[in-house]
Amino acid sequence: MARGDGRGPGRRALLAAAPLGLLAACAPVAATQRPARPTLGQVDPDFPAIPRGLPPTRRRVLTTARAEHADQGPGTRYAEGVVEPWCADFASWVLREAGVPLRNPASGGWRIPGVLTLTDHLRGTGRFREAGSGYVPVPGDLLVWAKGSMPGEHVHFLVTRRGHDVVTVGGNEGDAIKVRHLSLTQPGLVGYGLPGRGEGTSRSRTV
Repeated sequence: MARGDGRGPGRRALLAAAPLGLLAACAPVAATQRPARPTLGQVDPDFPAIPRGLPPTRRRVLTTARAEHADQGPGTRYAEGVVEPWCADFASWVLREAGVPLRNPASGGWRIPGVLTLTDHLRGTGRFREAGSGYVPVPGDLLVWAKGSMPGEHVHFLVTRRGHDVVTVGGNEGDAIKVRHLSLTQPGLVGYGLPGRGEGTSRSRTV
């Protein structure tokens, strides 16, 4: 009877598996990578967390805008049935719902349909801060852009800010209400509209 050499099927299987196990044990652990920075103008399908510590008016502005972003109503909802570019209509509607309505200087109503007229109204009522003035925008502010900028002649709300990087929500962006990533350093930013008097100095932090 021949002597066994200790190399039966079981031992051969263990030897064959050994290199694989060694490789698995020695494989480097992948470093945790930071999420890629959003590109300018990038649309986010999700509404970001509303910052904590906001004054009640600013919080109402953003919770109202969040509800409309989820519902995606037609532009005519915010324009009293009128078919027209409706970013300023959306801003007017949200401010009215939040309890700080605008007043159209021509009609006396709550809706100001034009970006330029809206900007003039905010300036005239002490609720506008020019870009480059040193004012640091706060969530709930309106961002106003000029023709030729990436957003075009446009107005929308600031939702979150981290340095110069901001997330906004506005109407009539591709005929929808969209959340978008932008930068305060982009050319064409005219300034910031305050949702109410005395609302320009609050502090906030994101959840």
